[in-house]
Amino acid sequence: MQQPRKASSQQGAESAVLADHLDGTLQALMEPATGFLTPETTVAGALDYLVHALPHGGITYLYVVDQARCLKGVVAMRDLLLSKPGQTLEEVMTPEPFAFRPDTSLSEATQAALSRRHRLYPVVSDDGVLVGLVFGWQLFEYLATEISAQSGTMVGLDKEERSGTSILQAFRMRHPWLQVNLITAFAAAFVVGLFENTITQIVA
Repeated sequence: MQQPRKASSQQGAESAVLADHLDGTLQALMEPATGFLTPETTVAGALDYLVHALPHGGITYLYVVDQARCLKGVVAMRDLLLSKPGQTLEEVMTPEPFAFRPDTSLSEATQAALSRRHRLYPVVSDDGVLVGLVFGWQLFEYLATEISAQSGTMVGLDKEERSGTSILQAFRMRHPWLQVNLITAFAAAFVVGLFENTITQIVA
């Protein structure tokens, strides 16, 4: 399992990917599935696996899979520390964990993540096979991008507008909203003018 990207340049690249997949699916964000073991693996065996795996990348959860790599459960680090060395992962795992499908839309995934707030989510196929992982921070970054796009729409920016959008195209996207905002401003000024004397008396 890979560690979340920490470098600002790398996270900037992730932001660009998110901006280009506002209407995409989780497949655009999936990381390779790692950190999975069989139900018969003991706690001692899992800890030994972690010792050898850590130099190659941090692991947040262990995923318990069968011979067909179908997801059966998840084990948090806390579960390992509080369990006996001879216990199997099947005994200490949380069975039937929440998981996404690769074709889950980013909007749906983000809404689901808001109520769970896990650091990492497994992604399984229709047959239950573990096919990848998605970091929670990626989903929340997508949510921030979506909110930013919605705020921009209110002032005439289009979701499809990018830094490389031509001036003419940007003008066409923004012009209708700018006209509405201008008319609204004139209307507000007109209403204030009608009640100027009343407002002056109240303020005085």
